[in-house]
Amino acid sequence: MTEHVKEAATTEWLDQPFDPLTADGWDRANCVRHGLLRHTLVHEAGHAVAAARLNIEFVDVFVLPPGTKSEMGNGFLGGALQLVHFENGWAVDRIDDAYEMYLMGAMAERNILQHQLKDGFLQDLDRFKRAGNNLNGLPEAEFQPLHLRVKSKIDENWLQIERDVRALIRAFAAQFTASGEQVMSGLSEPLLLTSAEVHSILNIEKLSS
Repeated sequence: MTEHVKEAATTEWLDQPFDPLTADGWDRANCVRHGLLRHTLVHEAGHAVAAARLNIEFVDVFVLPPGTKSEMGNGFLGGALQLVHFENGWAVDRIDDAYEMYLMGAMAERNILQHQLKDGFLQDLDRFKRAGNNLNGLPEAEFQPLHLRVKSKIDENWLQIERDVRALIRAFAAQFTASGEQVMSGLSEPLLLTSAEVHSILNIEKLSS
């Protein structure tokens, strides 16, 4: 594990005041209340926490520098949880776990920032529906009970989930500080945590599939 993750920042970076007048233009692009960077980090950390807790295999979780051309970001600030398995039917047998992982990004934004960016949530829904061969046409009558069931589970476990999300955010914040940059637009490399680092930070043993 890299030193900047071992020595994760102790300050609650998410709770520090955000000034849209002095913030990096990329950071304030979509949300003047918290900054786009915070939304993106909270969102991706939510996905990673769910994946680690549910033993869903992933390679890493990252946030891209602004302007990076990518399928996920479409040339804009974005990030992703890079799954090991995707679009091969794995989600069919684990539909609750799969949806919890995809929903957690939006839920983390809503619960921690009291606001969520709709575009990210809609993109996650689309990806969820493509994660299993028979999910693309999931009827609303089946989707709504799934959504309510999974949302209720997340709410019930939220105190621990928030601690976990914040732990990953502190590691990302320490990584950002270690870069020496003051604003997101100065980054040339992604902020990235490997699956092993996420499991170590959260003190979760990585189980074999």
